[in-house]
Amino acid sequence: MPAYHTNEIILADSQYLTRLALRKLLEPLSLVSSLTEAQNEQELCLMLHRSESPVVFLDYQKPGAFSLETIPLIQREAPRARIVLLTSDNTQDGIRQALEFGVDGFLTKHCDEGEILEALKAVGNGERFYCSQIIDFLLGKFSFRQEYACAPAILSPREMEIVRLTAQGLVAKQIADSLNLSPTRCIRTAKISCKN
Repeated sequence: MPAYHTNEIILADSQYLTRLALRKLLEPLSLVSSLTEAQNEQELCLMLHRSESPVVFLDYQKPGAFSLETIPLIQREAPRARIVLLTSDNTQDGIRQALEFGVDGFLTKHCDEGEILEALKAVGNGERFYCSQIIDFLLGKFSFRQEYACAPAILSPREMEIVRLTAQGLVAKQIADSLNLSPTRCIRTAKISCKN
C-alpha cells in the first residue's frame, strides 16, 4: 500500500455548506495536515502565499468569487499547488477549458465520498485523478445532457418482462412468442424502454 503524503488543503468555494461538508469529510484524515477555506479569489491569494504546496479544491463556477480564470491565477501565485476541481459545471465548453489548464484532478459535485478521497490520495502522490463522469466525457461516452441523468427509469410491468427476457438472451421473436406480442410491438416496446 503506497504511503500518502500529508497535504495542506484549501477549500475554494463560495458556498458555506459545500465547504462545511468537505471540511467534515477531509479534516479527520491523517493525510491532511491543515485545512483552510477561501470564499473568493482575494482570500485564496492570501492563503496561497502562506502555503508551500497546497491541494486546492476549487469550484470555478462561482460568479463574483471564482471563475475559470482562477485556475491560472493559482498556477501563477503558487506553482507547486495541486488543483482539484470540484464543480457542478456540466457544460462541454467549461469542462474542456478547465482541462486545458492542466489541473491535477477533476470531480463533479455528483461524486461520492470514495472518489473525493481517491482524488486527494492521487494528487497527494503527484498523480492526476479524474472522476468517472469526466473520464466518460473525455472518452466521448457522456455528453452531460439532461436526458442522461442518473435517475432510474420507471418501467411498466410489461417493459420489465421484456428487459428480463432480453437479459436471459432471448431475441425479439422469442420474446414476442412468450408474451403473445407481435415481434414489431416487442421491438418498439424494448426501444422505448432503452430510451428511458
